[in-house]
Amino acid sequence: MSNSNNPSRILADYVYGLNYNKMPASTIEHTKFKIIDFFASAMAGRKINGPMNKIFVSYIQKMGGTPESRILFGYGKLPAPNAAFLNAFLGHGCDLDDSHITAMGHPGVHIVPTVFAAADLCKAKPTEIILAIVAGYELFIRISNGVMPSMGARGFHSTGIVGSVASAGAAAKLLGLDSDGIHRAMSLGALSSSGLFEIVVTAQAVKPFNAANAARSGIVCAQLAQAGAEAPEEPLSGSKGFFKAFADDVRLNEIISELGKEMFIETAHTKLYPACRHVHGAIECGMAHYESGVTPENIEKIRLYVYPGAISVAGKIMEPCNEGEAKFSISYGAAVAMVRGTFVLNDLQTAATMSDTIRNIIRKMEIVPTPELENREKRTQGTRIELFYKDGSVSTKEIVVPRGEVQTPITREDMRHKLSYCAEDIYSTSEQQKLFDLIFSFEKLADYDEVFNLLCSKK
Repeated sequence: MSNSNNPSRILADYVYGLNYNKMPASTIEHTKFKIIDFFASAMAGRKINGPMNKIFVSYIQKMGGTPESRILFGYGKLPAPNAAFLNAFLGHGCDLDDSHITAMGHPGVHIVPTVFAAADLCKAKPTEIILAIVAGYELFIRISNGVMPSMGARGFHSTGIVGSVASAGAAAKLLGLDSDGIHRAMSLGALSSSGLFEIVVTAQAVKPFNAANAARSGIVCAQLAQAGAEAPEEPLSGSKGFFKAFADDVRLNEIISELGKEMFIETAHTKLYPACRHVHGAIECGMAHYESGVTPENIEKIRLYVYPGAISVAGKIMEPCNEGEAKFSISYGAAVAMVRGTFVLNDLQTAATMSDTIRNIIRKMEIVPTPELENREKRTQGTRIELFYKDGSVSTKEIVVPRGEVQTPITREDMRHKLSYCAEDIYSTSEQQKLFDLIFSFEKLADYDEVFNLLCSKK
């Protein structure tokens, strides 16, 4: 059967053909960053989203079943789909996991736990795990690039919707399926796609549900394909398929063009602050004002200029009342950074009791939609903050690209710092360093048991 006009077949063939021995060294290095970043983010999610974690972990554990795959933080083993679900849920609890500027979603939080849950099924080698993660990122970012922002404008969350397809393809790659098997897994993933973006408006603590469902679907769909299940031939481009259902504008060339020219895992950004990515520019502008010696009591008014997409996701909640709202508040992130010079986990936890100084800064703030601060082709999403002082002076700071993007890459030292503050009170400094060293030599390990033995040693 010809694949020339079927994008899902083209992608499946591409994923099947990916070969670890032909991976650029930079791609392998980036993948190790993504693995350690997911584990660090899960540690933060374990701390920040505690009440919701308790509900979901208890519910899923009660299902029981064959103990196939390991769950982080000493929660034992469960059937692989449910292990992937819980690990993804924990990973997204703080919204500190990686994301992508044009795909407008989070790839690692469903792909990494899916691949590790599948790896426990087939005792995969570390190099095979790396390759499967790369495949998952390729699928997620390519498909999302082709349907966003149209899909998001209709209220669909790419992390859950596209994540189901990408996780299924990644798991199928790890389980050793051929091109047809990978295609059927992706097709079943398309049937399973779910996730509404309403969770950034209210009930933000349950946002990880979308990522968790994508991870669970990924395992289920790959296993069903492995067992020989049939699936639609044109799940993406069919007359009643994925594109038709989820987007009004589809750019097919961004999905299937120049396959292999650029490994998209290298374009996903790493977060240094525990908040929605749309808040990061405001945080860094606030930090820049802090470093210049901002005097909050002398400020008359504040104008915060940011692209409309950021406002739609994180510009509505001015004075957050809890951790979940704090992750999606541009005004709060900017105000905290202006006062403290940083934005850390504790700032989420203390949002409900924010200081009068921070609250007063927020109340002087006007958020101004500024489309020109976003450029999809250049992969920029900027923020500008103007402080108007009572003496008539004006101080302006602008961030074109927050740290962690391709243009502003982080170092291993940055990642070690992130792991440190996420792992604090869970793992000792020596345990953190051991985990860090294991991940950054991951491709050389005989297996990954030592990594999970460490990660699963603490509740």
